[in-house]
Amino acid sequence: MFSKFDQSFATIELKRAPSSQGMASWQGSNTPTIKVNSFVGITCKSRHGCLSCRSKHKKCDEEYPICGLCRKRNVECAWGNRRNAKVKQNGISKPQKSSKDTKLSQQQNYSSNSRITEARGVEVPSPSPKTEPIKDANNEEMSLSPFLELPHSEDETLAITYSPGRQNQLQEIFQFLERNPSFPSPSSSRLELYESLHTEPERFTTMDESQVVENQNMTDKELLNLAIEEMRSPGSSMHWKPSFHILFPDTLYTTPNNSLLQGLDEKAILCLDHYRSYVARMISMSMDETNFFLKYSMQLAYYDKAILHGVVAWGGMFLLGSGDDDSRWYLESGLAMAREKLTKKNLATSDYMLLFASYIISVGAEISTGDVKNWYGIFLQFKSLLDSYGGIVKLCNDHKGSNEVKWVISNFLFHDVMATQAWISGTLYPMEQYDLIFKQAKILESDGYGPDPLQGCMQELSLVVGEVANEKARLSRLKSCGGLMESDSTETHDFLDIFDAADEAYKVEMEAAFHRNEGRIASAKPSTAQLQHVDDADLVQLHLEVFDLYQNCLNLYNQMVFKESHHGDLGIQMKVQQSMKSLGRLVGSKLQSSLCWPILITGLACVTEQDRNYLKLLYQRLSTEYPVRNVERAWHLLVRCWRTAAKDDIFVDWCDEVQVLGWTVCFC
Repeated sequence: MFSKFDQSFATIELKRAPSSQGMASWQGSNTPTIKVNSFVGITCKSRHGCLSCRSKHKKCDEEYPICGLCRKRNVECAWGNRRNAKVKQNGISKPQKSSKDTKLSQQQNYSSNSRITEARGVEVPSPSPKTEPIKDANNEEMSLSPFLELPHSEDETLAITYSPGRQNQLQEIFQFLERNPSFPSPSSSRLELYESLHTEPERFTTMDESQVVENQNMTDKELLNLAIEEMRSPGSSMHWKPSFHILFPDTLYTTPNNSLLQGLDEKAILCLDHYRSYVARMISMSMDETNFFLKYSMQLAYYDKAILHGVVAWGGMFLLGSGDDDSRWYLESGLAMAREKLTKKNLATSDYMLLFASYIISVGAEISTGDVKNWYGIFLQFKSLLDSYGGIVKLCNDHKGSNEVKWVISNFLFHDVMATQAWISGTLYPMEQYDLIFKQAKILESDGYGPDPLQGCMQELSLVVGEVANEKARLSRLKSCGGLMESDSTETHDFLDIFDAADEAYKVEMEAAFHRNEGRIASAKPSTAQLQHVDDADLVQLHLEVFDLYQNCLNLYNQMVFKESHHGDLGIQMKVQQSMKSLGRLVGSKLQSSLCWPILITGLACVTEQDRNYLKLLYQRLSTEYPVRNVERAWHLLVRCWRTAAKDDIFVDWCDEVQVLGWTVCFC
C-alpha cells in the first residue's frame, strides 16, 4: 500500500500497488521496502509563499497572514502579489500544477518497526516518532534524517557495499547526533576542496531535510552554492552540523570495494568515513598530499585488517565518544591482530611497517579522545617493536629514502618528548640518537617530505623540547634522591652542612642547565627546506608563527623552572603577551592542532585575571573548533595549577600536578 502526502506529511490518499511485479521484496510482516530516492517530497520550491521565506530559499507553509517560519523568527510576513494563490480562511492552497511541473511521491505509511531499503542495498531505520527535532539558532527544525542517502562514489566499481545487518547500530548514530545538536562542526580544512567558492567556511549554514531532498540530484558544488545563499540571509546559522559529512562525500578518496571493507557493518563504514573525511585532516598540520594520517594510513587500511580496525576505532571514538563499545572493540581487535603478527619469525620490512602504522593509529586514537593511561602502554609496545627491529637509527639507515619511515620515526619522537613521562623520567630514546637522525642526517628535509603532520617545520625545536625535558627529569631525580648529598669521605659532617652544600650544588646545576637550554632555544631555526613545499604564503607565515610560539614558550618555561624567576617578572609577562597574540592568530587556523602544549605553558605564567579570562576564551574557541580531548586535559591541569598557586602566590609546575593526578598525558 502506498500513501500520498501533502507538504506537511499528512496522508491525503491511500492506494494499493497495482502489482507486485517490479517492486522490492517484502521484509517482515506487511512491510514493503522502497527506494530512498523515491522519498522526495514536493520537488519544487514554494512559489506562493511569503516574500521573507522566498528570499531565504525556505519552504513556506503558506499560512496566511503570518506563516510558521516568520512567526518563529518574529519578523514581518509580507506576501506581495498573490494573484495565483487561492486565499482560504486559515491559509493558502497552491494552485493545481500539471504533471510535468511536479507530482507527489509515493510514500510508505510507517509503523514503529518499518524500514527503508536504499537501491544499493542500504537498510536505514526509520526515525523514531519520539525524537525531538534539532533546532538551529533561529529555532528552525533541522532533522538529521536517516532518509538521507549515504556517501557513495560515482564510480560503481568503487562504490561501498553495505551489509544489511546490525541496523540498530546505525540508528544509535542518528539518535546520538539528534541528542547532541552542538556536536562539533568540521574545521575549515574540510572545506578546502571548495576554496574556489571564495567564502568563509565557518559561516556555512546547514540545509534542512526538505532542501536536501528537493535538490538530491545537484552536484556538491551546486549544493554548496545553495548553502552560501542561505548563509548570506539574515539570521542564518553559523556552522554546519555533522550532516555535512553525509551530505557532501569526499569524492577524491573513494573507498575500494574490497573484501576487508565488505566485512564492516554500516556503523563501522560511517566511522571509517568520519576518520577519512574529518579526523585525519583535523589533526594534521600538513597538506593532504603529505598527510600520512590520511594518505598512507588509508592505503594500508585497505590492505591490512589491523590498521583498518584501528582507523575505524579512531573515527568511532571521535564520532560517538571514547566509551563506545563497538569502537573499543575495534581498537582492541586491531591491537590483538598486531600482537599476533609479532609472533611470526623473520618479519619482513613490510610487516614492520604495517605494525608501526597500527601502533601509531592506536596511540593517536587513545590520546585524542582524552586517555591518560592506556595510550602509554601501547606506546611502550611501539618502542619494543622498534627495538626488535634494531632501533630508530638502524631503521633510518636502512630506509633513508622512505618518507613513510621518516614519518614513523618523527611521530615517535614527538610523542616521546610531548609525553608527561619524559618530563618526569626522561625520553625513551637518548636525545643523541634523535640528533643523529634529525639534526645531522636531516631526514625530513629531503625527498619532498614537506611539513610534518604533527610538527610542521619546527623539527629543531622538538629536539630542544626533549633536551629540556631530560634536564628537568635529571634535576628532579637529583633533588629527590639526594644524589648530590652522597660523599665518599669517611669524615663526619654536620647534617646541616651537608644539606647546605647539596642545596648550593643543586642551584649551580640549575643555573648551568638554564644556560644550556637558553643556547639550544636560541640556535633552533625553522626548516626552510620543508616550507618550500608550501605554496600558500599565508600558510607559510602560520608555520613560522607556530615556530615562534613554541620558541617563546620554551623560553618561558626555562626561566620559570630552571632560573626560578617569579612568574610576575616583567620579562616573563612580556613573553606571555607575545604568546597570547600568537595564540589568538592561530586558534581557528589550519595549524591549531599544535596549540595544546603552548596553551598550558602560557597559562602557567598568567597572573592577572584579565590574562586568564582571555586565555580561557581562546581555550573555549579551540576546544570547539578542534575537539581533541587532550586539549581538555591540558586545561584541567592548568586550572589545578592556578588554584594551587593562589594559596601561596608561587609558581606551580604542571609536572607536579600531573603526578598528583597519576596521569600520563601527551600534548601532541
